Amino acid sequence: MRGLHFIIGVLVLVIFLFSGYYMVDFVPELPLAERMTWRANHIYLLMMAIGHLLLGGYYRDTVLDYTRAMQTVGSIFMFAGSLLAILAFFLEAGSTDLDGRVYSLAAAMCIFSGTILHSLSTLIDSHKVKVKAKT
Repeated sequence: MRGLHFIIGVLVLVIFLFSGYYMVDFVPELPLAERMTWRANHIYLLMMAIGHLLLGGYYRDTVLDYTRAMQTVGSIFMFAGSLLAILAFFLEAGSTDLDGRVYSLAAAMCIFSGTILHSLSTLIDSHKVKVKAKT
């Protein structure tokens, strides 16, 4: 899983760079609200890339089965969040209808959920392993 997170992180980082190029060369001067939605979706891509690259560098399988399942679900959330952020950039950017930005909201919720699941699984696993070692 570690290698997959790293590869996805690099791919999303490349998409982030190309989306910046796209914004500079192909997005016309827009009113402030529209420009901010383009930039927000652009930054979401960076957030996804950083999350994957961090997991690609620090991911380790946990010892306990249920914490490993938490990690797997967290990774699925993060992969889905990256895909949703890419879709949001192309489908929602420039829209000032904030209630209609469902891809952006779902992407942010996915990265948040994935991060929480990965963090909790590591905390629970390290605590349980320490308790077992003392007994």
